[in-house]
Amino acid sequence: MKHLAAAVMIVLFVLAGCANTNASEGVPYDSESLQTQLEDQSYQPKLPTQFPFEISEVKFSAAPTENEEKVFDFTFIGEGEAVELMTFNGESINLDVETEAVEIGSIEGQYAEQEVNDMGTTVRRLVWKEDGVVYNMSSADDQENDGASKEELIQIAESFE
Repeated sequence: MKHLAAAVMIVLFVLAGCANTNASEGVPYDSESLQTQLEDQSYQPKLPTQFPFEISEVKFSAAPTENEEKVFDFTFIGEGEAVELMTFNGESINLDVETEAVEIGSIEGQYAEQEVNDMGTTVRRLVWKEDGVVYNMSSADDQENDGASKEELIQIAESFE
């Protein structure tokens, strides 16, 4: 009986290790349709190439700002998880919360985490500027969804091309 229990524990540890390996490497998704939609826009932001979860749907919208620049809003949706990305040409935005400087490859970004309601929803946000484009990526934990962690947001940001 002890041998059986030990064998089951070994199998569980191996399976857990395999699951973590896939999550840390990231899951690629097909970004060609997004790139096609951006071809005729006033600027072409870089896009993520990998996520820590499988993407089942991507939503995209473009809206003009007061100075007629466009804000692009992307939502990358997986099972029980979502990451939102907003991009625009301009200066960095003020997050109005305490931030922490983080490294995204060779670029410095700002990370913030904020509880936004009494039901335990926490929003994690990563903001950086590259080649004149501001990137504002966020993910939320709530009762229905697991949000991307700080490390996962940085991993996604490092995959941008």
